[in-house]
Amino acid sequence: SDQLEQGAAVVKMIVEEAPRPEDAGIIMSAAFSPDGLLFAAGNNKGVTHVWVNNSEVKGGWKVLVKLKGHEGDVVACSWSATREEGAGPILMTAGLDKEVKWWQTKDGSIGGEWKNVSTFTAPHADHLSDCVPLTHLGTHALVTASGDKTIKVHTKTGSTHLGTWACRATLTGHTKAVLSIAPSIDFDGVLTIASASLDGSARLWTAPSALPDLATVTDTPWATVTLAGAAISQHGGDRRLAFCPTDNALLAVTSHKSVLLWERWETLEADATPETKPTDPRWEQTAELKGHGGFVNSVSWRADGALLASCDHAGQLMTWRRAAPSGEGLGRFEPFTSCVVGTTFWTCVFSSGRGVDMMAAGGFTGVPMVVATAEMAPVEFERIPADTKRAAETERTSLEVATFFKAKGNDLFKNQKFTDALEWYSSALPALPPPSASTSETNQPSEARDTRLAVLCNMAACDLGLGHFAAADAHCTQVLEDFPEHPKALFRRGTARMGLNDLVGAEEDLLAAQLVLPPGEPQVVTALNQVAFSKAYNWFGLGQDGLFDVEEASYLTLQAAVDIKGLPDVFGSHVQTMRMIHTGEMKLDKDGEQPQKLAESIQSLDEAFPESQQLEVTEEALLTDASVSEAVPNDQAPKPAFAGQGCMQYALDQMTLAGAQPDALMDARFVVPPVSRCPKNNGFIRVLPLLGLTRAVVPQVGDLAVYTTGYVVEKDKIGLARGQAAHAAIVVQVDLPSAAGEKGEVIVQSKISKASGRALRHPVRVIPPINFNVAGGGPYVYFYREAAR
Repeated sequence: SDQLEQGAAVVKMIVEEAPRPEDAGIIMSAAFSPDGLLFAAGNNKGVTHVWVNNSEVKGGWKVLVKLKGHEGDVVACSWSATREEGAGPILMTAGLDKEVKWWQTKDGSIGGEWKNVSTFTAPHADHLSDCVPLTHLGTHALVTASGDKTIKVHTKTGSTHLGTWACRATLTGHTKAVLSIAPSIDFDGVLTIASASLDGSARLWTAPSALPDLATVTDTPWATVTLAGAAISQHGGDRRLAFCPTDNALLAVTSHKSVLLWERWETLEADATPETKPTDPRWEQTAELKGHGGFVNSVSWRADGALLASCDHAGQLMTWRRAAPSGEGLGRFEPFTSCVVGTTFWTCVFSSGRGVDMMAAGGFTGVPMVVATAEMAPVEFERIPADTKRAAETERTSLEVATFFKAKGNDLFKNQKFTDALEWYSSALPALPPPSASTSETNQPSEARDTRLAVLCNMAACDLGLGHFAAADAHCTQVLEDFPEHPKALFRRGTARMGLNDLVGAEEDLLAAQLVLPPGEPQVVTALNQVAFSKAYNWFGLGQDGLFDVEEASYLTLQAAVDIKGLPDVFGSHVQTMRMIHTGEMKLDKDGEQPQKLAESIQSLDEAFPESQQLEVTEEALLTDASVSEAVPNDQAPKPAFAGQGCMQYALDQMTLAGAQPDALMDARFVVPPVSRCPKNNGFIRVLPLLGLTRAVVPQVGDLAVYTTGYVVEKDKIGLARGQAAHAAIVVQVDLPSAAGEKGEVIVQSKISKASGRALRHPVRVIPPINFNVAGGGPYVYFYREAAR
């Protein structure tokens, strides 16, 4: 069927991907932790591997630790459902060597060093074949089975959590070694033990009193029942029988190539005979589940009792689904999934707690093969008995698993192994409760919530390191949905959105981060500057150091003027020389001085035109193309101006300069004629802060635009200020891009021309006429803004 094929595909995928651990051997026993996040697998080499759930990442599970403590087979593994405050999870292992050991981390975290914290030697005369711990009403017990044909029940003594153990009952009756046991406690606390033996029989042993009272009734015999026809086969296996967890009146027993279901029936008053009491139970075989091709080695129930798993020595793993009720009895099951992996299975086990839908099988491969069964058959949670202690332990271990994964990821992140770190961080999230469940009733952040947010932020940091900006954005958004003012999430999402070229969104996040971080946080300041630089470049083609590409139309218009106006060839030659300087084809010498060819070009130009005429000719040439430059009437200036002003004085006169120092204002403003005084070159740039102006990266209307050359390089707070100031203008128009990938436009207005009495208005990337004969590299342009704006 489709279901059978689906089951085969799931298991096969995991078998192929699971890594083989060090000292791997035949998996003889296995157990999930209460939360389903840890999995212990004991093998025939005396080694128990603890695996940790890494289900969100390719590979399924990872080996957490290797525990070596037994000689020969590890015949049983089990996790404690409770533990002391501050202590790590407790794993019990039992070996063929008759030793029962408890393992726990020294520091209480699953990632710490695991130690053998207690050892109990079972008082059997032969090897240990099985060991099952159980707890009821504060009484801790161990049930052990042995090759000496006996079953023993021990209870804990002493005040420590593990304590010491005292034998309370020895059950005899089997004529050969006991292979496997399955205990069950009823509502009255009475213990029943099912056992399977090499003598071919399966028996049920019922205690004469409740578990807490066993210490006082050691002489009272146990009631025993032999399951007629059980026919236990003479081969190995781990869990040869198992009680249904939702109804201990249903027992599964392996028998050769089948699974037998036995049900307990209570004897009613009317059915009583002289040999039976009205309350005496009777067990009847109600079903035989067939479908295996080999001897069945192990059976296990899902916590809701809706699925039964079985595996055999031929490598076949099957699940059986509870059918709709029909007639009397509990054992109405039908085949559900089946797959064959070609190697012997020795054990299979379902998880409980949060991982109730997980099933694992193990055997000769030495690797646990884990299957999630919820997609095949949804878990019937209403059938699972509530266990508050187990629920608390589940939550606690989940946090420890997540913390361990987080720590592993942190170590890898520090070494810039971002992909590997992401794998561990990704594993931490499934271990944690979802956001709605991780906040306490007082609405204060819980440890689980804090861990989840930290993991998501760390994942975003890895994404940024790998250049996966969309993923970083998504991870930070998850954090901010739960904690809108999370500083790291705001900063990292802002950084991610820079990478996505969402500059507006990036700026919003970074400004929000600035509000919740200490003032002047360097990383945020740097990032905001970078957003501004990106805006300037992406929107207007202005580089971070102020360098820009001159509009090609500038050169074409000037070159055309040679023919249209009949200008000397030296004019056109100088245009080409300037193009070479601006594009970097002709570079300044090593001392930042002009190359000889440029000096010769300027000299030739000076010989052909007086300096005053050069400006007029250049301005007139540029005005021949309206897309390059246009002349506007004087009254269109932001403030009144007059012909004869220098470009810098004109531009400064368009500003209020309310924050200027008086002496600086006097030095900055000059009139021609009668006074020709200007703090030229670097002096003009140096005086701007004294005028209350600060550097702005993204231009706005009203900003001062300063064109500079490439002679001198001086550092300022947010970039590089190229030395000699060559021209100044005022920003009169800023057009943002209308669509992604398009460029916007910045329009500046220069001083009033003496010849025309009009102001020259042009795009910022059109070379100003006054720069035409300036000897230097570039061009560069910087914007300065009044603090009040």
